[in-house]
Amino acid sequence: PLSAADFPRGGGDCAEGPAQGRGDQPGASQRQAEQGDAAAQQLEAKRRLETLARGTPDEIVLQFLFARGTNPADAKEIASGTGLNIDVVTQSLASRVQAGSVVALGTAYLSASNWNAIADKIARTLDEFHKQYPLRAGLPREELKSRLGLTVRVFDRVIKRAQSENLIAASGNIVHRSDFIVKFAPDMQKKIDALIAQFEKSPYAPPSAQEAQAAIGVEAVSALVAQGKLVKLSDPVLLAPQA
Repeated sequence: PLSAADFPRGGGDCAEGPAQGRGDQPGASQRQAEQGDAAAQQLEAKRRLETLARGTPDEIVLQFLFARGTNPADAKEIASGTGLNIDVVTQSLASRVQAGSVVALGTAYLSASNWNAIADKIARTLDEFHKQYPLRAGLPREELKSRLGLTVRVFDRVIKRAQSENLIAASGNIVHRSDFIVKFAPDMQKKIDALIAQFEKSPYAPPSAQEAQAAIGVEAVSALVAQGKLVKLSDPVLLAPQA
């Protein structure tokens, strides 16, 4: 037969239950926090082991930068993306830049293969432009940026790097190959010399822009203006520099 001991006591147990729960709460929270910290540490350790399993720090950094394509990354981004320690990343970048497998764009970095792809595209784009428009000083920066498909931030860094390698030259808003200069064919040069002589002979009553364009062509006139051999006051008015 059941006795009174087989049943919970009424009011006493009910009163003690909440009191015990309140007394145990801080300990439970602390245990949960410690368990959470331990779990986080285990995950971080696992991540670092997985990172090391992928290769040496240099190999991991190169893999990360290669996967970024034409989007450069700084040391902090690389550390975050690879799980490597920031000091390890910094050392790896320094050694890889010196070895030539990583290219620095200010404080950001590209793999050398991705940089070479950009540099080759810049060279091809400008070579094609110079061939199509031999009398133009170069390609507008904005148009080159659009053709390369780069953001403003990346493009500005790329231009600085390309200039440092003597791949290009930039003057104001114009970009051209570093060895490019506008050259006139001998017969065109004779026409230009004759036109310039007219401007110098009659500095206050020079040929109009329309007359100059008829004599040597629109592109040649624009080239003379770009070179400072003629001054454009307005669409219809051109003057000699000394006028």
